[in-house]
Amino acid sequence: MTRRGAPLLAAALALTLSAASRLRAQEYRADESRHGSLRVDADATPGTRVLPIAERRAALSLAGSILDVLRRDSAIAAPVGYTVNLRRIVAGRDTTLAAGAMPYSAGVAGAYWGYFLKDGKPDPDASGKTPISVYANTLTGCSTYDEDYQIEDRGKPMLDGGPPILTGLRQTGEFRGHPIYDAECVVMTNRPEPLYLPVTRERYMRLEILGMRAKVARTRKEINYEALDAKFRALYDSAFKVSDQMIAARQATLDAMSPSERAAPAAIRHNDIADSTLAAPGDPDAVRLITLNPAFFDRTLPASKAQIIIVDLPFVQSGIAPAHSPDEPERRAHGERIRDHLDWAALETMVRP
Repeated sequence: MTRRGAPLLAAALALTLSAASRLRAQEYRADESRHGSLRVDADATPGTRVLPIAERRAALSLAGSILDVLRRDSAIAAPVGYTVNLRRIVAGRDTTLAAGAMPYSAGVAGAYWGYFLKDGKPDPDASGKTPISVYANTLTGCSTYDEDYQIEDRGKPMLDGGPPILTGLRQTGEFRGHPIYDAECVVMTNRPEPLYLPVTRERYMRLEILGMRAKVARTRKEINYEALDAKFRALYDSAFKVSDQMIAARQATLDAMSPSERAAPAAIRHNDIADSTLAAPGDPDAVRLITLNPAFFDRTLPASKAQIIIVDLPFVQSGIAPAHSPDEPERRAHGERIRDHLDWAALETMVRP
């Protein structure tokens, strides 16, 4: 599986946390006698050139409102034993939701890490970074994983033109009445629509068949099949015949499914080569598949109105290890300190009708 969010948000996060993936696995250490600092970097605005100037300004204003809330958190503004780095991020339309997406999303992303000195200055490489973010009007603010039908065909857009298939989101509790996913992601919204929808077994199987066909087509192109000698063509023809038989078998299985079987939620099992296969209904060890809901947003509301705010803050949930950060005492203590001093009510107010 590969970690992925909306393409533009992913690009922005890469700018903000270019070394986070390397440092996050590093041991988190802190010097509680040191006063850290808050550094706010230049804005990241991927994909916003197509937006009218007024919308770009509104998007930055929305991101600025979120940053103002974070700045009021004393554990962010005046950290002790660690330091914090943030930046406003505005991204253009989420192409994974097609027409269902808002014109832009806006928020703040960054990280905190243990405070150490090197040559008299804070050393950002001294301790593993812990990413944090708060986003408005996107459904991809939580850390998720794409689950694709063929490893070789991972990438966007999906072969059926629909939203991505995701795994990794499991509701582990509530915080102030809002659902928590994977012990680190709080979702605040007043929308009645669900954020995520189950992937049907029919869609998964159709994607699997499309992926198999795409692999055959790609192989034919890579080997320049039309230019091969007859001897080598015969060898590949034998392999292609096997592939065609496998595709036909999958199609026959799909054709034989009843309407209720087609509509049933899909779940998968991972095999030894990091690929995945559709699991039998009711398999207790299977991983459920979900997708983003393209009908979530109310498109009649202005884009500057926050319909959803997603806070990705490891250790927001006590007693459960987060899915994407090492659960180390000092790393957790600092995350909980940020949680406890954050003005959650102000964020809740932003999503009220």
